[in-house]
Amino acid sequence: MSHFATGVTIVAVKVDGKPYGLTVNSFTSVSLEPPLILICIQKEKKAHYMISKAKFFSINILTIEQEYLSVRFADPKIEDIRFEGVDYDVDEYDCPLIKNCLAYIVCRKYEEYEGGDHTIFLGEVVKMLKGQEKLPLIFYKRKYYTIKI
Repeated sequence: MSHFATGVTIVAVKVDGKPYGLTVNSFTSVSLEPPLILICIQKEKKAHYMISKAKFFSINILTIEQEYLSVRFADPKIEDIRFEGVDYDVDEYDCPLIKNCLAYIVCRKYEEYEGGDHTIFLGEVVKMLKGQEKLPLIFYKRKYYTIKI
């Protein structure tokens, strides 16, 4: 799987007034009508439980300048405090939107499916926002890159 280049996102929710998130690169478009996306989250992650509890979640698409956020939100040792010191807003769906991202997608949780040691969450897109005009963060062969446009 490491030979497939992907964009990098942080999926985020707010549960009981507290933000939770994790780095996710298993994200893709599923349908245009209705507008659906999917994310795959490992069941043992705390963020998996929080996404299961939430009605809405955000997908924060990272720029090349946000590699440090990708690393931070993948660190299992700080799962409960990943948002500490991170600049973000909360939208009308109570979803954390990390500042200075490339783009944002806010989804209503639509369906959940078992997928081995992961859960496949389908989200219905309720809002999309354009962010910074910067280069995207790409993950390939376990390293970070970007593309020149």
